[in-house]
Amino acid sequence: MYTALLHYIGHAEHNEAYRLKLKAMFDMMMTSWEEILRVNLRRDTSQQKLEKVIRIIDIHFAGLITHDLIYKDPLKYKTLTKDFLELMMSYLE
Repeated sequence: MYTALLHYIGHAEHNEAYRLKLKAMFDMMMTSWEEILRVNLRRDTSQQKLEKVIRIIDIHFAGLITHDLIYKDPLKYKTLTKDFLELMMSYLE
């Protein structure tokens, strides 16, 4: 999956069709993250704050893909991701 994503990213700079496919995929992921987070949040969490956290989470996982490909240390990154998600949830509370 990582390789396919990197393939699309490599082509997206010069090919609008690839960029639009990636954008649709990312938009779908953002919607999924919002649905997941809404279940676990207080009702008064602002949409702006939620969208900010969703983007930050997405950016984390984009970097995680790169680190996984290079460092091959899943246990380390699993621990870091758990800490990161806890930090994001505390920000939203």
